[in-house]
Amino acid sequence: MPTRTSTRRIGRAVATVLALLVAVPSASGVAGRTAQPARPSKGLSARPAMSISSGPATDQVTAHDAKFWLGSQQIKLRGINIVPSLDGSYPTDADFAQIASWGMNVVRLRIRWKYIEPTAPQQVGSSWLHTYDANQITYIQNMIASASSHGIYTIVENACGPPCMGDWWPNWLYQSAYNSHHITYTDATQAATDYWSDQLMQRFTSDFLKYVAGQLDTSPGIVGYEVLNEPDKGDLPNSTATTATLLGVSYAMASAVRQADPPRVVFFMTRGCCGEGVPNANFSQFVTLGNVAVDVHDYYGARWGAGLLMDPSAPDYGEVEQMVNRFTLNGVPYLGTTTVQEQIVKNFKYFLDQNGIPLFIGEFSGDPPDEPNTANVMGTMTSAFNDQGVSWALYEYTGRFGILQENGSLQPWGQIVIDAAKAP
Repeated sequence: MPTRTSTRRIGRAVATVLALLVAVPSASGVAGRTAQPARPSKGLSARPAMSISSGPATDQVTAHDAKFWLGSQQIKLRGINIVPSLDGSYPTDADFAQIASWGMNVVRLRIRWKYIEPTAPQQVGSSWLHTYDANQITYIQNMIASASSHGIYTIVENACGPPCMGDWWPNWLYQSAYNSHHITYTDATQAATDYWSDQLMQRFTSDFLKYVAGQLDTSPGIVGYEVLNEPDKGDLPNSTATTATLLGVSYAMASAVRQADPPRVVFFMTRGCCGEGVPNANFSQFVTLGNVAVDVHDYYGARWGAGLLMDPSAPDYGEVEQMVNRFTLNGVPYLGTTTVQEQIVKNFKYFLDQNGIPLFIGEFSGDPPDEPNTANVMGTMTSAFNDQGVSWALYEYTGRFGILQENGSLQPWGQIVIDAAKAP
């Protein structure tokens, strides 16, 4: 989930941004660029999409032709984010039963590397010996099995992207002995910047992901794995080259996961929270890898435009968010509309459909209890996602942004999301 300050990185005046806004791509092209036709379907017949699983979630979901599938049947993934507890006591079987009763069929399980590998690896010659907590893997296996029994599929997410200091990722990673720059980091921005050139940090991340995927390869109901959540570029520039660097690291990790658990979908992000860099990204490696999906988080205020700066004459075309959209997490009342949310979705789909890669909205939220228009946030966003046929996961089940209040009762806006999950 992005911080409140993430949109403040765009130092462009509002008047300038307004002058640069363009419409969502149409058949004639995007912002003056020549449109490319979407890849044709590989002979798959058009059928109504399934939004709710019937029976246990045991079949393998795949991703191709810009959609998710169960065999030859398109499936819409609609669900919610969950952060499991350290002791494995949460979420419970009753939680998954409740989520299933809401018509949801997927959870994005946000696992913490910090919990699974609390002890630093030991170097023996040129090798590194890892010590993982088997209990944590057992907890995750049990949660996935419980979800599956209720017809709910699981996306296993490597929660948080670099630097994640002091929280999601292990503290030892930021000690001088465990990174190629030999720095004991105290500054998160420096750690994030250096991560993308730090082969040792990247190696440890890949080792962790490969281990998790290898331990879960026989668990039923896993859609796939998300390798890096909201990759933080640090002080690297907002550029196509930066996006390419981040995607290269994600691809190496995706390849490690694919080796450990071949049938699963690999989810990845370009950089940041909200699809920055998608218009200019080269997805060819991921297309070759196959069975992949792009995660974009929707925290757009949706006041205007297509979410990203889409003027091709701008030096940061497609690389930054439109300031005028305003974040849903910045304390400003939400004034977005379904129409503009659909424009945002269409913009991302335009670039991804050409590569046959499905779009997954892995997080979306208002700012409860500070947002007075949370019902409008949920209504406009879920309507747009459903209208455009994209899969989604609400942020989140419990906690400050949860669909459940502290007393366990449904948020006033909760029924809107439930109705969206159950929609055709």
